[in-house]
Amino acid sequence: MYKQYYILIVFIILFIFSGCSTKKNTILSRSYHNLTAHYNTYFNGNESLKDGVKKISTGFKDNYNKTLPAFTHSDPSTAQLASSDMDIAIKKASKAITMHSIRVKPNKKKTAKTKKQKAFMKKNDYCNWIDDCYLLMGKANFYKHEFYTAAESFEFVISKFNTEQTRYQAMMWLAKNNNELGRYIKSKEILDQIDGERKFPKKYKGEVAAIFADYYLKQKKYDDAIPQLLTAIEKTKKKKDRARYKFILAQLYQNVNESSKATKLYADVIKMNPNYEMVFNAQINRSASFESSYGNSKEIKKQLNKMIRDDKNIDYLDQLYYAVANIYKKEGNEKEAIENYKLSAEKSVSNDYQKAISFLALADIYYSKPIYKNAQAYYDSTMSFLPTDHPDYTKISLLSANLNELITHANVIQFQDSVQLIAKMSEKDRNNLIDGIIEKIKEEERRQQEELQQQQINSMIFNQNQQNSKLNPENSGGGKWYFYNQGMIGVGMSEFKRKWGTRKLEDNWRRKNKAIVMSDTFAENTEQTSTESNKKTSNTKSREFYLTEIPLTDSMMLASNEKIVDAYFNLGKVYKEKFLDYKLAISTFEELNKRFPENEYLLTSYYYLYQLNKLENNQPRSDFYKNLIIEKYPDSKYTKALTNPNYLKEIEEGQKKIFNIYAEAYSDYENENYIKVLETCNFVENQYADNALSPKFRFLKAISKGKVNGPSEMIIELKSVISDFPKDGVAEYAKNVLAKMKTLDIKDESGNSITSESIDIEEKTDSIASKEPELYNLNESEVHFYMIIAATKKIDENRLQFNIINFNTDKYPKTDYNTSTVELNDKYNIITVKSFDDKTSALKYFNSINKDENVFNNFNSTNYNQVIISSSNFASFFKNKDIDKYMIFFENNYK
Repeated sequence: MYKQYYILIVFIILFIFSGCSTKKNTILSRSYHNLTAHYNTYFNGNESLKDGVKKISTGFKDNYNKTLPAFTHSDPSTAQLASSDMDIAIKKASKAITMHSIRVKPNKKKTAKTKKQKAFMKKNDYCNWIDDCYLLMGKANFYKHEFYTAAESFEFVISKFNTEQTRYQAMMWLAKNNNELGRYIKSKEILDQIDGERKFPKKYKGEVAAIFADYYLKQKKYDDAIPQLLTAIEKTKKKKDRARYKFILAQLYQNVNESSKATKLYADVIKMNPNYEMVFNAQINRSASFESSYGNSKEIKKQLNKMIRDDKNIDYLDQLYYAVANIYKKEGNEKEAIENYKLSAEKSVSNDYQKAISFLALADIYYSKPIYKNAQAYYDSTMSFLPTDHPDYTKISLLSANLNELITHANVIQFQDSVQLIAKMSEKDRNNLIDGIIEKIKEEERRQQEELQQQQINSMIFNQNQQNSKLNPENSGGGKWYFYNQGMIGVGMSEFKRKWGTRKLEDNWRRKNKAIVMSDTFAENTEQTSTESNKKTSNTKSREFYLTEIPLTDSMMLASNEKIVDAYFNLGKVYKEKFLDYKLAISTFEELNKRFPENEYLLTSYYYLYQLNKLENNQPRSDFYKNLIIEKYPDSKYTKALTNPNYLKEIEEGQKKIFNIYAEAYSDYENENYIKVLETCNFVENQYADNALSPKFRFLKAISKGKVNGPSEMIIELKSVISDFPKDGVAEYAKNVLAKMKTLDIKDESGNSITSESIDIEEKTDSIASKEPELYNLNESEVHFYMIIAATKKIDENRLQFNIINFNTDKYPKTDYNTSTVELNDKYNIITVKSFDDKTSALKYFNSINKDENVFNNFNSTNYNQVIISSSNFASFFKNKDIDKYMIFFENNYK
């Protein structure tokens, strides 16, 4: 009986399952596969997707220093946060498709078909959850940043399930996907298509607007993003998403100085009570966007001060003080603003960006006054922390460099004036002054020693307490490992802060002054060549150390005055040319001439004062210096320029004439008309002395003399070229020729004085003589730079510079290369990597970076040139800005 019952049950089960095969399309099979696909594989896969999305939402940290992205999934770092969950979702979706997809058509009925029945017969799959599974796979791959794979799934849903509701979701996700891939044209086509769909579900309108906003934000088309964000805020139901869109919209309004709108939106965000980080930054940005003309700042300052007193904001004090400072600055209370910016910089421990912008705010205040010394100090501090991708990095870097140059000259004047004043003291007073300085140094050393001893005592007490805790485990949390014992951690943190204060986690964290570390490292790597006497004078607690800098002799006083004169002149030029501060430039040049009436720059300074007063619309003073130049220096080039309006034009024409004469002389040289070459060279020496091509003419003359009068005279002339033009490129060529001639059999008779080896010399001298005036000189042992000349409007320089910095960090972790970008002209910028010891090391770097696939990936090579360049040639290049000429020089000498 039982055996028959068992057989019957097995038969029924087999019958049911045979009817539920995906090879059959019946009501029973469809019901079975719909049920199992939905509540088994699809459900589990979708739950994994939700878990992954939640991990991304909680794990991703927004960078509030920049405009937030519309969606958190855009950041590449999120791909790893939920990778395992997404893999499960893909696996479940794939399993559902494999096990439950019904592609076979149902049996046709003879009766007439309704429209609904016809549509049913045209379906691509008769399991209702297969399209959802493909969509699930696409979403999972999207969150994994497998965008190309995701696109295939979304496109499949759109094409194969075009009558299902999932089609609309797939279109939205495909637009999102294209945004991430940078396929903005395709993305716009899909979004426009959605916009034109009359049957598009209204429940998705908010998400579509957010995708549209993302489309514009990624392209930095912020004006176009604003209306889309407004729609997204209106149509989106999720409070969390609405808060994010409002925050982004507030940022955009703030960027375009729509301060009242930004302030209101930040206040709305705070009321919506999103995560604490967003509330905190809304408070900060609200204060930054506040305008005194739009309302009372009392309530905002009150809220910020309340947050400052809240212990949970101890790690955010730098941002809070910065926000308070911004309000005071807008109210015109500069004193309070400066105080709070300083507090912000002081409290900043781990946030380098905040420290940078706090220093920058202080620098800008002092620069606007202008108090250049304070501005220089704060711009210098800014550059220590400012990230290279900051939009104003190049501008701030250049300003900082100019201020460093200005302060260097000002410090020379101040220091030399001080030591001259000390030199004029009696020996007794001078020694008393020095002894006072030495005593202060000793006092500071004693204070530091006492502090160190106290730290050692505190450490001993702390170590003893730890030992006691080990001996009494019941008092220390039951013998837990230190980092599991919250009580011990609390004691450790308190002890650390008491001993060291708040310190940033970094190398050499014990040192407050990182410059000490740098100087120590430099000292260790420097050759120990100091003599005993030098060691004696390096002792800061000896009188000799200070007396070496004091000009106690006439020659030292003369040298000191020369330094002051040079510093005044260069300081005036910096004011005039780099800061356009004409008033300070005038006062600096006038002070130079007042203190040193016979200085070597007198004539040039008069001409600058003539120009500067003219720029300041002070015509009487401008005329005064004009007349002074004409009266005292009637034969100078400045007088000629002042009295002859065509002087500069005549100079230019004269230079052209010299070039033509040189071309003729070289043509005569090529035709072996050496007598004519000599006549031309002598004529030029008499009529156009000290012209730009003088070295070239002299070199041509030397070679031609050798042809006419024999090598002995050529040797004399070549030595004269080297002596008269030691810094010109022809001097190097002349030396090479002389070195080669030492190996020749020189005879007195003309025509028989040079052996067959002389052919090499003639070929070399021919090529030298034929070249145009040397703009660049090759010095292989000189310091070199790596340089990229980039077309400004065709290259993302920030991205390229970022790639180079990454390359340097990966390939040369022990070398501190400096990478910077400066403007060459309105069409080109240059990116430089400094510095390399010589040509060989620069070429090695050049070849290495060219082999790296990541640096120039996605950059069109026609939009930039890579070169290496010596430091002296870099100065010439930056002055004449002729890219083609340097490229020719580079190809000839470095390839």
